[in-house]
Amino acid sequence: MTNSTQPNPSFRVGMGYDVHKLVEGRDLYLGGIKIEHSLGLLGHSDADVLIHAICDALLGAANMRDIGYHFPDTSADTLDMDSKIILRKTIDLLRRCRINQGHHFRAHGLRWARRGHGCLRCMPYCERLIVTA
Repeated sequence: MTNSTQPNPSFRVGMGYDVHKLVEGRDLYLGGIKIEHSLGLLGHSDADVLIHAICDALLGAANMRDIGYHFPDTSADTLDMDSKIILRKTIDLLRRCRINQGHHFRAHGLRWARRGHGCLRCMPYCERLIVTA
């Protein structure tokens, strides 16, 4: 028997992963931090696999494709881009999107919750999201 006074929030879950080859002559970034190492990750941007995986998980939870769709490796705009900028742009994209009331996005200590109603198909009519740490 369930207690009808308890809220029953709906959660979205996203899973992200990223893989880049270790090579000489590149810097190694993990989670936005430069790691001193003789090898770095090969990629179009700074190839920060941790941040890329977080972005993929957030986008997947929102049913908004993946990081490659929003930040293609064929674009000059993303060449050598700092992945912290990619994360910020991903968060901004999520903020602009309508997310059903009660849905929470959790990743790396952040929670996105939207007030009101709506769906992801109504992205041109986005309402504000609340971001809390």
